[in-house]
Amino acid sequence: MPQPTLSQLIRTCAADDLRAFLLDAMAEDDRLARKFRQRFEPHDGPDAAADLLRDIDELCEAYPAFISWRAAGSFESEYLDLVESYLAPARKARGLDRLLALCTASFTALTAIEIDDSDGFFSVAIGQVLDTLRKAVNWSSRAREGVFAWILAFDQKGVPRRPNCPRELHRDILSFEREGLEKLLLDVYGEDERRARDFIALADARIAAALKEAQQDRERDRERAKRFGSSTGLGRYGYQSYTIARWVQVRLHAMRLAGEDYQERLAYARDYLELKDVRQWLVDDAVARDDRDEAIRLLEEEQGDLTQITWALPQLADLYRETGRTADEETALQTMVSSGRLATVGHLARLRELTPAEAWPARRGDILAGLDTGNPWRCRILAEEGMVAELMDDIEARPNTTDLDEYRDLLFAHDPDRTLGIWHDLLMREARQMQSNRRDYERFGKSVAHAAKLPGGPALRDRVVSEVVALYPRRPALREVLARV
Repeated sequence: MPQPTLSQLIRTCAADDLRAFLLDAMAEDDRLARKFRQRFEPHDGPDAAADLLRDIDELCEAYPAFISWRAAGSFESEYLDLVESYLAPARKARGLDRLLALCTASFTALTAIEIDDSDGFFSVAIGQVLDTLRKAVNWSSRAREGVFAWILAFDQKGVPRRPNCPRELHRDILSFEREGLEKLLLDVYGEDERRARDFIALADARIAAALKEAQQDRERDRERAKRFGSSTGLGRYGYQSYTIARWVQVRLHAMRLAGEDYQERLAYARDYLELKDVRQWLVDDAVARDDRDEAIRLLEEEQGDLTQITWALPQLADLYRETGRTADEETALQTMVSSGRLATVGHLARLRELTPAEAWPARRGDILAGLDTGNPWRCRILAEEGMVAELMDDIEARPNTTDLDEYRDLLFAHDPDRTLGIWHDLLMREARQMQSNRRDYERFGKSVAHAAKLPGGPALRDRVVSEVVALYPRRPALREVLARV
């Protein structure tokens, strides 16, 4: 007789017997008891936020004070299910006040949880709240306003540190939560003209805090230099450069939404123009307004002499072309193509276009002469210019699999025997550099297997294997690896 399914078996039991069995099982299994409460307890009462905090505390008590990586996955699953059991009915009822209180409760609890976060528990748990807020924004205009106000209030006040929670943990997780809310704020409300002044105020607060941190960093650095005679060489903004640049850009965008004109934006940004992203924002803004002269002015202020390499040079070359400043464009292109820094194939083609046909071979020769043999940009020029014999000479002088793979079709079409010879010499060089260990053998085996896929590769493989076995007659592990190639 086949064994009955659980569903069939349950239908044969009396209700009282099932209740008694379930009570006994939950008395022995705390996790099962917690799951039962999540499923069947009402989570939509007036004290839902307090109840959620209580339940999270109970969950945490079931785990060690510090949750190691072994238990982190289990804890994360239970935590997310528990919080969701409260959020789901609030979302269904579109109860904004209760939902926001639950978000506060979750963020409060998270700042006190000590866990191995190598698998990203905090990212997932904070993301659960952020996803809920994103959905709530679309309920109504009231909900949109309410979420905005809640985020601003959280940004200003955070959540209180819970009893026995380490200060550093509370500070770090609170910072992580604020970071997620900032992104949500910018994504959802960043283009809302009505919120422009709020964003200006928020940016001012963020920038002021970062400037204060930068000043403290510089002071600590000076003290360190006095004591130990060395300095980290922090610039004006030091470790806060990214934060300051980010929020200056937020403020500039908000100023534009608020109707402030370009000169007002420029005047504000002037103190931060040494930060690349800030200057770039103004350049992009000028281009968007079709004011290419201003974009060029901003970039030239950064660039200085066109014979120097800076991040501004490629953009200047493009803008010079668009505005008909051909001589300046040619100088910028010559600088990039000659050095190989920031240059692209498009820059090479444009420089060739600007050069009289009869003068191009000499100019190209000067450029190539200034680049070392084997330089990746020199190889690229040789390939683009159809100088395959010279390309092969360069690669043979400094062989490497990257160039041999990248220019494989050109090289084989030009001289397949010589190309296979370069591959052979490269593989044998690798073989001679091998140490007597399985890891090196496996790596070499992969190299040989790769070469075997080339045109004429099987014969190359057999030759290399034969020579390597003769070179190392007392390495059976190596022979075993090569036998599989």
